[in-house]
Amino acid sequence: MHDDIVGLTEAHAALGGGGLAIFGSACLHTWPRKLEDVSKCFQNETLVDKNQFMDDSCYRGTYGGCFATTLGAVCHELCHTFDLGHTEEAQKKWSVLDKKLFNFFVLSQMVESLEDSKIDTVIFVNAAKEIVGLIEQFGKLFAPVKYDMNNNIAKIYSVYTKDKEKCKYLHDMILYEKQNNSDTGTVALQWLRRALHFVLKLFELIVESHKDEKKSNSLDKLFSAAYDETLRPYHGWMLQQLFYIICCKCPTRERFFQILACNEPYCDEVIISEMTYFNVNLKHCVLNLVSFYRDHKLETTERV
Repeated sequence: MHDDIVGLTEAHAALGGGGLAIFGSACLHTWPRKLEDVSKCFQNETLVDKNQFMDDSCYRGTYGGCFATTLGAVCHELCHTFDLGHTEEAQKKWSVLDKKLFNFFVLSQMVESLEDSKIDTVIFVNAAKEIVGLIEQFGKLFAPVKYDMNNNIAKIYSVYTKDKEKCKYLHDMILYEKQNNSDTGTVALQWLRRALHFVLKLFELIVESHKDEKKSNSLDKLFSAAYDETLRPYHGWMLQQLFYIICCKCPTRERFFQILACNEPYCDEVIISEMTYFNVNLKHCVLNLVSFYRDHKLETTERV
């Protein structure tokens, strides 16, 4: 992801030291012109057109992300003018942060890949794999969820490899299957989308519950509520009971945050902030696919 961004950038500088700091102006258009516009610029969710502008948003893909990142980078380089260097501990935390940000913001690639409301198949598959890797850390009882998602990802990719040109975008792949009286990828994508919707709803509930001063360390009720809204309508009695058992064995809030922080020291507010960005990107893609299936009458309601 970072290499792709660098590859599209013709020139940039971010250096400081010896009483001098230099920082490129490629993202200056995302900065406020007036002091009263600062808050508005931080909240600007306009997507960066990577073909026209440099995306230095720390994988968020928005003007607000570019402003926040480059403002922090400018302050960073200014500190170097006082001969303040990088400590080994700071460098270690940056490597962890990069990994964590990739887990959270890889979904922004889905949003940025939208072309005429279409989602790039390979980018979608890779992003879904990242989420499966996250779920895997929830515990051994989540193995059925991991297996089901990986199975559907494999089916989608298998259809894609049969004709990469015609299946470059998920929407075209599904219509291609429809024309050939096949539904392997269509059904797989439907179930994968539902699983991603479950993750989205779970994260939204966790973010919302964080505002409660008396919030519980247990997340089982939030896992169950997310399941009831997204997957339960499509599961038979046996699967419903299995999933409720899985929800009861979900990680605690504290452990959940540790997982998202790659088991490194973390700040609750930073995790919540990153989850919020994650939710925006994932919701955009989920709703896009929900609309596509509805418009083309592809959604099924059978229970398994």
